[in-house]
Amino acid sequence: MVKACFPKARQVTDRFHVQKLALEALQDIRIKHRWDAIDQENQQIKDQAQKLCVN
Repeated sequence: MVKACFPKARQVTDRFHVQKLALEALQDIRIKHRWDAIDQENQQIKDQAQKLCVN
């Protein structure tokens, strides 16, 4: 439909949207790593609590 209505149109990418997409992807990675670190900390806390209960 776009080709029919705008035959000479070109698709372009602008710096703002490229930067926005890159920052969103980086934020998703940062959040995933933070949750992994929190899970690891919680596991360490559980392990220490079990050691204290056993001893």
